[in-house]
Amino acid sequence: MNISAVTKFMIIKLLQVTTDSLSYHLGKYSELQRNIQCECGVMITPTSMGSFFIQIDIIDKLKKLFSNPFTNNLDERFNRKKTKSENLEDIYDGAHYKEQSILFESKWNLSYTFNTDGCQTADKGKFSAWPIFLIRKKFMIIQGLWVAKVEPKFNIFLQPFVDQANLLSSKGFEWIKNNVKIISKVLPLACCVD
Repeated sequence: MNISAVTKFMIIKLLQVTTDSLSYHLGKYSELQRNIQCECGVMITPTSMGSFFIQIDIIDKLKKLFSNPFTNNLDERFNRKKTKSENLEDIYDGAHYKEQSILFESKWNLSYTFNTDGCQTADKGKFSAWPIFLIRKKFMIIQGLWVAKVEPKFNIFLQPFVDQANLLSSKGFEWIKNNVKIISKVLPLACCVD
């Protein structure tokens, strides 16, 4: 994909999100129609925007994920049979998971790993893309995407993710299963970056 030719429509279609689940960060502007002085000192004009990032509402994506039949197996960690008790056969067997076990007493609470890493957007492209992925077994959710000629400023790029992750781990989110309202807390357990 040639990122310099990417439109908002293409991003929305590719990520399967609605415009309601996207946030714009420069303060919070839905469109840049005039020059704006950033807190960092850079003057940003509508024609000079070479770097950008988008944030996708994790809760919106989780509600779609939780409509999937996988929720029937959320109590697997309580019912699984280990081959050998001393083996690490799943993330549930790890020391860190066991330390956090009080957070996972409810079968509706679950953990995820997340990562981000840059990749070139085209064979000879000057831009790179840095997605933030949340991973839960075979399911992946993209939470954010930084596109620029330079590496992200991680304190800026990761802050919306950290805010959402803190909210999900402390208050959780509400969803419906078989006409019953359920609150699930979703906790980051591991991060994989290089």
